[in-house]
Amino acid sequence: MRFKKYIVFHRFFILLVITSLVILILPHKNFFASESEQSLGEISLVPLDDRPFNVYTPKMISKIGGFQVNTPDKELLGKYFTPGNSTLIGEWWMKDSDKTSSSVVAIPMLAYGGLINSRYGNVSLETARDNLQIIKDYKEQYPDKKLYAYDTLTRLTISPTRDYPGNYAGEIREWSILKDEIENLGMNDDERVQRYNELTALIPEELIEDYLKTRKRNFEINNLMIEWVKEGYIDFLIIGQDDAEPYGLHRPEHEALKERISELNLEDKIVIMPGADVVGSLLVTKLMLEELNVNPKVFVEYSRIHGDDWIAPYQNIPYSSLIQNYVNILGGKIVSKIEEADIVLMANTAGVEQIDSFAEKIYEYIGRGYHVTIGDDAIAGVSDQELISLLKERIKFSSLYGYSGWNIGVSITQSFARFGLMESVKQGQLNILERSAKSHLELLLESLAHEEAYRNHIRDDTRKLAETLGDDPQNILNNFDMVNNYAVTQTAPLANKWYENHFYDENIKLGGNSNIIGTVTSLSKWEMYLPWNRYQELAVFPELDLTLSPSHKHSLVRNTPLPYHSVASIGDEIQEVKVLVTNEHNQPIKGTISLGLPEGWSTHTSDLNSFLLEPNEGIEMSFIVNIPNDVTPNQTYELMSNLSYYLIRGNGYSPNITEKHSSKAFYITPQHINYALQSEGGIATASSSFNAYTPELAIDGNSTNIRSRWISEKEDVNWLQVSFPKERLINNVKFIGYNGYPINDYKIQVLQNDRWIEVASVTGNSEVIVEHTFNSIEAEAVRLWITKTRDKQARIYELEVYKK
Repeated sequence: MRFKKYIVFHRFFILLVITSLVILILPHKNFFASESEQSLGEISLVPLDDRPFNVYTPKMISKIGGFQVNTPDKELLGKYFTPGNSTLIGEWWMKDSDKTSSSVVAIPMLAYGGLINSRYGNVSLETARDNLQIIKDYKEQYPDKKLYAYDTLTRLTISPTRDYPGNYAGEIREWSILKDEIENLGMNDDERVQRYNELTALIPEELIEDYLKTRKRNFEINNLMIEWVKEGYIDFLIIGQDDAEPYGLHRPEHEALKERISELNLEDKIVIMPGADVVGSLLVTKLMLEELNVNPKVFVEYSRIHGDDWIAPYQNIPYSSLIQNYVNILGGKIVSKIEEADIVLMANTAGVEQIDSFAEKIYEYIGRGYHVTIGDDAIAGVSDQELISLLKERIKFSSLYGYSGWNIGVSITQSFARFGLMESVKQGQLNILERSAKSHLELLLESLAHEEAYRNHIRDDTRKLAETLGDDPQNILNNFDMVNNYAVTQTAPLANKWYENHFYDENIKLGGNSNIIGTVTSLSKWEMYLPWNRYQELAVFPELDLTLSPSHKHSLVRNTPLPYHSVASIGDEIQEVKVLVTNEHNQPIKGTISLGLPEGWSTHTSDLNSFLLEPNEGIEMSFIVNIPNDVTPNQTYELMSNLSYYLIRGNGYSPNITEKHSSKAFYITPQHINYALQSEGGIATASSSFNAYTPELAIDGNSTNIRSRWISEKEDVNWLQVSFPKERLINNVKFIGYNGYPINDYKIQVLQNDRWIEVASVTGNSEVIVEHTFNSIEAEAVRLWITKTRDKQARIYELEVYKK
């Protein structure tokens, strides 16, 4: 009998072992994982409305952070001009809170039925107050559960539609700004007053009355929420400034609310800041990081204009202050040294400067193993095509810790959520880690499909189609199915290219103590549609499939040649190249690196080309590339960084581990160097400058941007000069003018031994681009001396100086 029991137990034990092995061998099969087992906790979210920004994005970010966000049924949230059902949403919230640990609540949804309805006065102040009583009920029933809320400071204008009153949206915006400037700030010059009076007469009186009544009601609710923070009903409150400008009727409201917060000593519990749609994701992330007890450190770098000196579209504070607000709310810290950072935030701002070096830094930082996230806000609501183009050839977007071309707040929250989970989960919980990795990649792909593919390439044609069909693109009523089908079918191929080129077959580390890698094996489906009856945004929800496997089966070494694309001066026979090697395996590696070169080129290194790296260790190896004299100028040559390595186990090489290889292309373009460039040490001066068109803009390398040029005042004689940091041997000068305004009469002069020497003189020129070659001469500076133009103003995009 005992023997039989042993047999039964033995068979059971074998079955248990086999089952365990199956699960270990095939970790991507979550045989027993329920939804709750795939999260560290649940959060109730009452969103601002039903758009993807307010529902899909916070849900995905919660999954990335290891949590689960619950939202009301979509039918309860309303749609566009149909308000949500505040009563039923409140009932859902109270019921859902039985199983969740905390809540994030959008006040406009409970008070008015959503963001759009908050911009009109059809809900009375009394009704709004009654609708919000559910907040008190929640806190009385769940006193120990955190309640984070967000309200909006009413934006400058109303929601635009073709039908009254939306066709006055632009006029209302301008009227609000002028009203604040004239009545509150005393900026009552004749031109402003005249325009204000014109708009007051133009806009229907009842529309102005409703607009002001709505603002007053919303302001009262803003104040009420502040009082409820004081009374303990709300634990943390953000009052988000919906689309704004530095001036407007929101400004005095902002000041009054800020003063009240200060009077109550609530600065640590209430924040007023720009933003509306992003705030839900921000507060969800705040709750998760507090639960995980993680406080990320962030290094911030800007592309063009520094964040201290730039205000993003529809914002009213400097960009750097906006970023600081986001980081502070999430409990993070901005650090001044990249070596101290957990996350590197690359913030793309507007301006005329070239951003090749910014893209190169992103490429380098990823190569060095930093967690890089990109906030692409240079152009409102869309991806910057210049940056995208530069990055497409340098990186896989799946390697980023976050990306958004809509709002930098998304890229910050995504990266913070990802880092928070990876930092806190050190063992087990494979289901949570897998869901996080999958959701992270899906949100990256969604951002690129929406902000880059749809908004950059398809959205404008979608608007035009609606107009051609006789519909208002802001309120498509008669031909929605046709317009929706066009938006979807035109976007899908572009979205698929993003998947194929940047996500398919790419790897992601799951984290924890597991040596498991997720590989994107397929795109199950796209869910695409216009979420509202308008053209602005497209819902683009991808569903990716990951296959999990042990890390030793993959090549997890970053091979990063620097720079990715460099320019070599013809005549300089050598070019230095660095290769970064970063070991992302959980084991030491040993290997060698070499360069693949074009025919006739050669290389040598001052370092040994072999390496031994511990896990998460990197090395930088320098090579000198010898470039032959017979290269073709301006032709780009491809080189390869070739890496071979194997994993080390125990005391040395493990013979059953196959040698791994990695190759990465990089490029060198031999060309004549433009010594006038600022990047080469050139310093530009001029006889005069018209407005912001200063001389240094003529040596910044940008010959196409209309804002990047030098323009003089109207004078009989104008001149533009570039000085060199040391004497240069030159024989060629080129300048690029402006169409329709050629430089007619001019001289080109070279400074040598404090004496100007004329090397070219022209009268009657009608060409926009002019180039002169002369005998080689050592020069301290070059000057373009202009004596005749069309209107006595000189316009120069670029002044270039070479030795050819």
